[in-house]
Amino acid sequence: MKTFLYKAIHPKKKIVAGEVKAKSVQDLQIQLKNRNYELISYRLKIIPSSFVCIDKNKTLGEFCYSMAYLLSSGVRLDAALEVILSEESNASFASVLERITLAVQEGSPLSHACALESQLFDDVFLLMTETGEKTGTLSKSFQSLALHYEQTQQLKDKIKKECRYPLFLLGVVFIAIGVIMNFLVPNLVSFLEGMDQELPLATKSLVYTSHVVTEYGFWLMAMLGGIGIVLTILRFHPKYKEKYRFFLERLPLWGRISKFWQKLCYFEILGVLTKSGVPLLHAISLFQQTHRSPSIRSTASYLHQHITMGHSLSESMKSSMFFGASACQIVAVGERSGKLSDAFLYIAKNHKIQLDKEISRLISVIEPTMIVLIGGVLIWVVLGTIYPLYDSFTQIHV
Repeated sequence: MKTFLYKAIHPKKKIVAGEVKAKSVQDLQIQLKNRNYELISYRLKIIPSSFVCIDKNKTLGEFCYSMAYLLSSGVRLDAALEVILSEESNASFASVLERITLAVQEGSPLSHACALESQLFDDVFLLMTETGEKTGTLSKSFQSLALHYEQTQQLKDKIKKECRYPLFLLGVVFIAIGVIMNFLVPNLVSFLEGMDQELPLATKSLVYTSHVVTEYGFWLMAMLGGIGIVLTILRFHPKYKEKYRFFLERLPLWGRISKFWQKLCYFEILGVLTKSGVPLLHAISLFQQTHRSPSIRSTASYLHQHITMGHSLSESMKSSMFFGASACQIVAVGERSGKLSDAFLYIAKNHKIQLDKEISRLISVIEPTMIVLIGGVLIWVVLGTIYPLYDSFTQIHV
């Protein structure tokens, strides 16, 4: 059941407004007619959506799998949306599906209805659904989208899983250091000052750090929180988000993972588009218009210009210096055999394997780095506390 807000003419010729629960627009009209109301306008009541409650990749992946199954089974688009809506347990996503279902029932294309919910549906989703509608292969587009979101979720889950233990260790050490700086070190300093003893360098640095943490700890935490807020704003602000992504792509280790992921999406989407009958130049142009990464957009623009000038795709890829030699060779074979879409999908599969290796390599660097960092901090704390105590006890013995 949907909730509609309406304006209508009362039998006494007054304009009234209200809300009615109805299954569809036709049901709304019947209910108002039974009240002798003449409908003027209506709209679906928008329930505020908390997208924090939606696991985007998981939710969209399940949605795309369901849509692909229903559409391939011969179910109409609006009926498929109704079935998924009736089984959706997430209130936030259900409110989005209600608005989309109503728009589709009123004749709007699915891609246009989803474009109005841009907070949830990204450019890749909109591109694939629009292409599927135009080529009549919407079920295949949903299959490809389901695989895309599943791979994205697996990537995030793997990084979270591998980073959990090092981050836990780092958090424990920071808590321990905070306790030492706020309680142990001040008492140690007062004790050593009573001994009239020259403090070693490690202890002096520890005392200075303890003073900074004690006096300015709140402001340091506020500054870190402010940096986090600024980075979040830069990530989503239309004016700065491209510069933010450009910066991430230039990071030593994360940049390689980002490039592999971009190439994976590039070849996967090109493979699906060309397999659906979209011409190569048009597919590259669509991808260029919708993709958010500055580097991949500039590369797509470069490829489009060179192919327009008469160069082959493999030659353009080689001269772009963005793609590897193996990818260029596979594309060249695909061009000669007339199976370019299969070549794109094969390259995407290879990049998925390479992406997994790069993530494992990143994690293998992070964990020992964390351990070395933690060990160094602990050695510094131990030398700064134990050594002066030992030295003072030695002088007392003498």
